[in-house]
Amino acid sequence: SSHLCDKGHILKPLPAESLIDERDHVYEAGFLPTGPLSVYDDRDGMWHTKVFPSSTPSSRTDAVLLDNWITNALGRRQMEASSLQVKEDLAQSVESLVPILSVALHEVVRQVTHHCAERGITLDKIWRVYVELFQRVLKQMQQSLIDQKNRTSTVQGELSAAKEELGELRSKHPVQMHRVITDLEARFTSKQEAYEVELEDSGEANTRLKKEIKTLQQELEIWYPTFEKYKESYIKHHVPEVSGDGSPPLLLLRG
Repeated sequence: SSHLCDKGHILKPLPAESLIDERDHVYEAGFLPTGPLSVYDDRDGMWHTKVFPSSTPSSRTDAVLLDNWITNALGRRQMEASSLQVKEDLAQSVESLVPILSVALHEVVRQVTHHCAERGITLDKIWRVYVELFQRVLKQMQQSLIDQKNRTSTVQGELSAAKEELGELRSKHPVQMHRVITDLEARFTSKQEAYEVELEDSGEANTRLKKEIKTLQQELEIWYPTFEKYKESYIKHHVPEVSGDGSPPLLLLRG
């Protein structure tokens, strides 16, 4: 049964090497060495023993120190992202976070493996599958981002061409407007001159007609001095009328 593998005389496999960067290692200083891994430093006359990452990560202190490392690593990552001039996209964020999470889970696997090798191996497999999925999704996101940038570049090119065409039209517009205005002014002047001639002719005809009317009134007064008195008489309806075609007058009897 499986409990036989948990007996103390069974040799436990050594945890894998840590992936924590050297700059993040934690040491404790003391006047005496605490083990074979303690190193004496002449600069302060103290013995320094590395406590994180430990070669045998099995205590609560290892978990606390790992949590501190994760917090500090994510904090540095956030500061680096904030210092960038250009805001990074989601794909870049995932790509930069995956290495941090991978190292963190690797340390968790080391700690779990120290207590149970099988559980550590299982956890490591699960994480590797997750990482592979992350990589696939990341590649798809990056390809989608490239396609989107290409489409954006195409649209920007079309927009630039449209702006250039608009600029050319605006530069040509004053010349075309001047031509149109000149043509309209010439047409207006020509029509105005024609109307002035027509108006002058109409004035002359009006003057002539006034003279003729005056002459007719004078002749009417000479031939019919009392015309104003009997022009509305009933006899008017029996007076011969001249037809419009110049034929001899006909006596039109009314009533």
